[in-house]
Amino acid sequence: MGRYMVCEYLTAGWMRHYAVRPPTLGRNFLVAITWSQREAERTMTTDGARSFPDGASFPEGWTAFDDPGFIALTGPVYHRGEAGEKAFAFRTEEKHGNLVGIVHGGMLLTFADRALSIVARDAVDGASCVTIEMNAHFVGAAKIGDVVETVPEIVRKTSSLIFVRGTLTSGGRSLAAISGIWKVLEDKA
Repeated sequence: MGRYMVCEYLTAGWMRHYAVRPPTLGRNFLVAITWSQREAERTMTTDGARSFPDGASFPEGWTAFDDPGFIALTGPVYHRGEAGEKAFAFRTEEKHGNLVGIVHGGMLLTFADRALSIVARDAVDGASCVTIEMNAHFVGAAKIGDVVETVPEIVRKTSSLIFVRGTLTSGGRSLAAISGIWKVLEDKA
């Protein structure tokens, strides 16, 4: 890599990190690139619950979505019904971290988009809809290993738009206030 120094190290025996440091910027400057092992390398416990690298299982009462595509790379995302509402959660892992050791805001937004999108879709009886706007106000930070939760709510629904909001929390602490608008797509059958 020419004038760059590359270091490889493992975290908890399952995550491979590469740190790239231009020597001219000194020891305090690192650019980290992280690759985690595939979802298949996670294990299942005998009762079917997910087991994480630290051996912890997801709290009881939650069901994992079978989510293909992008969410499969960042998840799993869990859900459960609560008093006519849907709640969503995920356990933060090393792959969700940023350079300062907390959960990356992009991961929190990905989770929020997934959770609020499901509630928007449910509000229009499963019709396809897409996010056209999302706003976030970060007010706290999640640590690796935290369970992040949200219970989205419909603010308003028109024939073509759904307005949804939610608060991301962990252990009773607020992490982010999220709001968004979803466009209902016309069925072109």
